[in-house]
Amino acid sequence: MTAVLPAAPPELEFAPSLELLVPSSIVAARRAAGDVRTFLAQHGLDEAEQFAWELCIAEAAKNAVQYARNEEKETPLHIEVRLYPRIVEARVTDHTEGFDLASWPACLPPNENESGRGLFLMRIYMDKVKYVPGDGANTLVLQKARSR
Repeated sequence: MTAVLPAAPPELEFAPSLELLVPSSIVAARRAAGDVRTFLAQHGLDEAEQFAWELCIAEAAKNAVQYARNEEKETPLHIEVRLYPRIVEARVTDHTEGFDLASWPACLPPNENESGRGLFLMRIYMDKVKYVPGDGANTLVLQKARSR
């Protein structure tokens, strides 16, 4: 008799994915955000979703480049995007000192501030924003429900 295993939950089903190792430069970070948008378009996400993801990935990658520790300035960023049946998840691994996401205000910073807008935009466009500090590398996890 053969055992029948239950179907995997939707969040564990095969997920098309994109993995990028991105040189640590603002130009490469911007290009990677465009690559993510192209990947999402190829898998049927609509224009609004593509825009939101491109903007958030560009901000995350730019911050990772700008705030990289001196000894890690040349270390590439790792960007991973997975398309699950109900959600899209992206992970951006940086080599910064890290920060406490909870301590950042959820409102738009004053006009004279040059920082903080990226996190504000991520919180607006994404359903979940999580930052996981690590030993030598940190990971920003972004999730958003798919529109279809």
